[in-house]
Amino acid sequence: MRSGGPAAFAACLAGALAVLAGPGSGSSIWGGRRPPRSYGHLEGDVRCRRLFSATRFFLSIDGGGGVEGTRWRERPGSIVEIRSVRVGVVAIRAVHTGFYLAMNKRGQLYGSVGQALQFKALEVQGKAGTGWGYPAPSGAGTHIVPPTSHKGWHLRSPHPAHPPSLLYQKEFSPNCKFTERIEENGYNTYASLRWRHRGRPMFLSLNSKGRPRRGGKTSRQHLSTHFLPMLVS
Repeated sequence: MRSGGPAAFAACLAGALAVLAGPGSGSSIWGGRRPPRSYGHLEGDVRCRRLFSATRFFLSIDGGGGVEGTRWRERPGSIVEIRSVRVGVVAIRAVHTGFYLAMNKRGQLYGSVGQALQFKALEVQGKAGTGWGYPAPSGAGTHIVPPTSHKGWHLRSPHPAHPPSLLYQKEFSPNCKFTERIEENGYNTYASLRWRHRGRPMFLSLNSKGRPRRGGKTSRQHLSTHFLPMLVS
Protein backbone atom coordinates (compact mmCIF):
# COMPACT_ATOMS: atom_id res chain seq x y z
CA MET A 1 0.00 0.00 0.00
CA ARG A 2 1.33 3.43 -1.01
CA SER A 3 2.19 5.63 1.97
CA GLY A 4 0.69 9.11 2.23
CA GLY A 5 -2.24 9.97 0.02
CA PRO A 6 -4.27 13.18 -0.42
CA ALA A 7 -4.20 14.02 3.30
CA ALA A 8 -0.41 13.79 3.54
CA PHE A 9 0.04 15.88 0.39
CA ALA A 10 -2.24 18.60 1.78
CA ALA A 11 -0.26 18.68 5.03
CA CYS A 12 3.05 19.07 3.18
CA LEU A 13 1.64 21.85 0.99
CA ALA A 14 0.38 23.75 4.05
CA GLY A 15 3.81 23.45 5.71
CA ALA A 16 5.59 24.79 2.62
CA LEU A 17 3.24 27.77 2.38
CA ALA A 18 3.82 28.58 6.06
CA VAL A 19 7.61 28.64 5.52
CA LEU A 20 7.29 30.92 2.50
CA ALA A 21 4.93 33.31 4.31
CA GLY A 22 7.34 33.77 7.24
CA PRO A 23 6.30 34.81 10.76
CA GLY A 24 2.67 35.86 10.85
CA SER A 25 0.90 38.29 13.11
CA GLY A 26 0.42 35.54 15.66
CA SER A 27 4.06 34.50 15.64
CA SER A 28 5.97 34.71 18.90
CA ILE A 29 9.28 35.67 17.26
CA TRP A 30 8.91 39.24 18.68
CA GLY A 31 7.20 38.02 21.84
CA GLY A 32 3.91 39.53 20.69
CA ARG A 33 5.47 43.01 20.60
CA ARG A 34 6.08 45.44 17.75
CA PRO A 35 9.47 44.97 15.98
CA PRO A 36 12.09 47.54 17.06
CA ARG A 37 12.37 50.70 14.99
CA SER A 38 15.19 50.85 12.46
CA TYR A 39 17.29 54.00 12.08
CA GLY A 40 19.89 52.57 9.74
CA HIS A 41 18.94 55.10 7.05
CA LEU A 42 20.04 57.95 9.36
CA GLU A 43 23.54 56.72 10.18
CA GLY A 44 26.20 58.95 8.64
CA ASP A 45 23.51 61.18 7.17
CA VAL A 46 23.68 64.99 7.17
CA ARG A 47 20.46 66.91 6.48
CA CYS A 48 19.89 70.66 6.22
CA ARG A 49 16.41 71.40 7.50
CA ARG A 50 14.16 73.86 9.29
CA LEU A 51 12.62 72.26 12.39
CA PHE A 52 8.98 73.35 12.44
CA SER A 53 7.17 72.62 15.70
CA ALA A 54 3.57 71.48 16.04
CA THR A 55 3.06 74.77 17.94
CA ARG A 56 3.89 76.50 14.62
CA PHE A 57 7.35 77.90 15.36
CA PHE A 58 10.67 77.37 13.64
CA LEU A 59 13.50 76.38 15.98
CA SER A 60 16.19 79.07 15.99
CA ILE A 61 19.60 79.44 17.67
CA ASP A 62 20.68 83.08 17.62
CA GLY A 63 24.15 84.63 17.49
CA GLY A 64 24.40 84.64 21.28
CA GLY A 65 23.54 80.94 21.64
CA GLY A 66 19.93 81.59 22.70
CA VAL A 67 17.35 78.99 21.71
CA GLU A 68 13.84 80.14 20.78
CA GLY A 69 11.02 79.75 18.30
CA THR A 70 10.36 82.16 15.46
CA ARG A 71 7.43 82.63 13.08
CA TRP A 72 9.80 84.07 10.50
CA ARG A 73 10.80 81.26 8.16
CA GLU A 74 13.82 83.12 6.77
CA ARG A 75 15.28 84.19 10.10
CA PRO A 76 19.05 83.61 10.39
CA GLY A 77 19.64 80.70 12.73
CA SER A 78 16.52 78.78 11.69
CA ILE A 79 18.35 76.56 9.20
CA VAL A 80 19.94 73.64 11.03
CA GLU A 81 22.20 70.79 10.09
CA ILE A 82 21.02 67.47 11.50
CA ARG A 83 23.98 65.10 11.59
CA SER A 84 23.81 61.46 12.60
CA VAL A 85 26.27 60.66 15.39
CA ARG A 86 25.25 57.03 15.40
CA VAL A 87 22.10 55.12 14.58
CA GLY A 88 19.14 57.02 16.06
CA VAL A 89 21.32 59.73 17.68
CA VAL A 90 21.83 63.14 16.08
CA ALA A 91 23.52 66.49 16.64
CA ILE A 92 21.70 69.67 15.61
CA ARG A 93 23.77 72.66 14.53
CA ALA A 94 22.57 76.11 13.43
CA VAL A 95 24.16 76.69 10.02
CA HIS A 96 24.20 80.50 10.23
CA THR A 97 25.49 80.94 13.79
CA GLY A 98 27.43 77.68 14.16
CA PHE A 99 26.07 76.82 17.62
CA TYR A 100 25.11 73.25 18.49
CA LEU A 101 21.78 72.67 20.20
CA ALA A 102 22.44 71.36 23.71
CA MET A 103 20.52 70.48 26.88
CA ASN A 104 21.99 70.58 30.39
CA LYS A 105 21.09 68.38 33.37
CA ARG A 106 18.36 70.85 34.43
CA GLY A 107 16.64 70.42 31.07
CA GLN A 108 17.56 73.88 29.79
CA LEU A 109 18.22 74.34 26.09
CA TYR A 110 21.14 76.45 24.88
CA GLY A 111 23.64 76.86 22.09
CA SER A 112 26.81 75.02 23.08
CA VAL A 113 29.71 77.42 23.50
CA GLY A 114 33.28 76.93 24.61
CA GLN A 115 35.57 79.08 26.70
CA ALA A 116 35.58 82.82 26.07
CA LEU A 117 38.99 84.04 25.00
CA GLN A 118 40.21 87.62 25.47
CA PHE A 119 42.44 89.08 22.81
CA LYS A 120 43.83 92.43 21.77
CA ALA A 121 42.16 93.50 18.54
CA LEU A 122 44.12 95.39 15.92
CA GLU A 123 42.70 96.60 12.64
CA VAL A 124 44.69 95.00 9.85
CA GLN A 125 44.49 94.72 6.10
CA GLY A 126 44.40 91.30 4.49
CA LYS A 127 43.60 89.70 1.16
CA ALA A 128 39.96 89.32 2.19
CA GLY A 129 39.75 92.99 3.16
CA THR A 130 39.95 94.87 6.41
CA GLY A 131 39.24 92.90 9.58
CA TRP A 132 40.38 92.52 13.17
CA GLY A 133 43.69 90.86 13.91
CA TYR A 134 44.60 88.83 16.97
CA PRO A 135 47.64 86.69 17.81
CA ALA A 136 47.57 83.16 16.45
CA PRO A 137 47.42 80.43 19.16
CA SER A 138 50.86 79.22 18.13
CA GLY A 139 52.26 82.72 18.45
CA ALA A 140 53.24 82.71 14.79
CA GLY A 141 51.77 85.53 12.77
CA THR A 142 48.39 87.19 13.04
CA HIS A 143 44.89 85.88 12.35
CA ILE A 144 42.64 88.13 10.32
CA VAL A 145 39.02 88.10 11.46
CA PRO A 146 36.20 89.44 9.24
CA PRO A 147 33.71 91.74 10.99
CA THR A 148 31.10 89.01 11.50
CA SER A 149 32.65 85.57 11.84
CA HIS A 150 35.66 83.40 11.10
CA LYS A 151 35.34 79.63 10.58
CA GLY A 152 34.43 78.02 13.92
CA TRP A 153 34.55 81.30 15.84
CA HIS A 154 31.78 83.79 16.60
CA LEU A 155 32.57 87.45 17.19
CA ARG A 156 30.83 88.91 20.24
CA SER A 157 30.52 92.49 19.07
CA PRO A 158 27.29 94.56 18.98
CA HIS A 159 28.52 96.44 15.90
CA PRO A 160 30.67 94.77 13.23
CA ALA A 161 32.53 98.05 12.70
CA HIS A 162 33.86 97.97 16.25
CA PRO A 163 36.74 95.73 17.32
CA PRO A 164 35.35 92.66 19.12
CA SER A 165 36.66 91.85 22.57
CA LEU A 166 35.55 88.23 22.93
CA LEU A 167 35.59 85.14 20.79
CA TYR A 168 33.37 82.16 21.54
CA GLN A 169 34.27 78.79 20.13
CA LYS A 170 31.43 76.48 19.13
CA GLU A 171 32.02 73.30 21.09
CA PHE A 172 30.41 69.90 20.55
CA SER A 173 29.87 68.09 23.85
CA PRO A 174 27.84 65.11 25.16
CA ASN A 175 25.05 67.62 25.95
CA CYS A 176 24.62 68.07 22.19
CA LYS A 177 23.46 64.51 21.48
CA PHE A 178 19.74 63.85 20.98
CA THR A 179 17.77 60.71 20.29
CA GLU A 180 15.68 61.23 17.16
CA ARG A 181 12.44 59.29 16.85
CA ILE A 182 9.70 59.40 14.22
CA GLU A 183 6.32 59.49 15.96
CA GLU A 184 3.05 58.00 14.73
CA ASN A 185 1.81 61.39 13.46
CA GLY A 186 4.86 61.78 11.19
CA TYR A 187 6.58 64.39 13.38
CA ASN A 188 9.96 63.83 15.03
CA THR A 189 10.88 64.10 18.70
CA TYR A 190 14.36 64.87 20.04
CA ALA A 191 15.27 63.70 23.55
CA SER A 192 18.52 64.36 25.37
CA LEU A 193 20.72 61.27 25.16
CA ARG A 194 22.71 62.21 28.25
CA TRP A 195 20.13 63.53 30.73
CA ARG A 196 16.84 62.25 32.13
CA HIS A 197 14.41 63.60 34.72
CA ARG A 198 13.36 61.02 37.31
CA GLY A 199 14.08 58.30 34.79
CA ARG A 200 12.02 59.96 32.05
CA PRO A 201 13.37 61.42 28.77
CA MET A 202 13.71 65.20 28.45
CA PHE A 203 12.67 66.56 25.06
CA LEU A 204 13.36 69.54 22.85
CA SER A 205 10.17 71.60 23.18
CA LEU A 206 8.75 75.00 22.16
CA ASN A 207 5.58 76.14 23.94
CA SER A 208 2.64 78.05 22.44
CA LYS A 209 4.64 81.31 22.71
CA GLY A 210 7.74 79.89 21.06
CA ARG A 211 9.73 79.65 24.29
CA PRO A 212 11.74 76.56 25.21
CA ARG A 213 10.21 74.38 27.92
CA ARG A 214 12.39 72.77 30.56
CA GLY A 215 13.01 69.15 29.73
CA GLY A 216 11.59 67.93 33.03
CA LYS A 217 8.19 69.35 32.07
CA THR A 218 8.02 67.69 28.68
CA SER A 219 6.51 64.46 27.44
CA ARG A 220 6.49 62.57 24.17
CA GLN A 221 2.73 63.09 24.03
CA HIS A 222 2.99 66.91 24.17
CA LEU A 223 2.60 68.55 20.76
CA SER A 224 5.22 71.08 21.84
CA THR A 225 7.84 68.32 21.52
CA HIS A 226 6.86 67.39 17.97
CA PHE A 227 8.92 68.80 15.09
CA LEU A 228 8.67 68.46 11.34
CA PRO A 229 12.05 68.60 9.54
CA MET A 230 11.26 70.80 6.53
CA LEU A 231 13.40 70.81 3.41
CA VAL A 232 15.41 73.97 2.78
CA SER A 233 14.62 75.31 -0.67
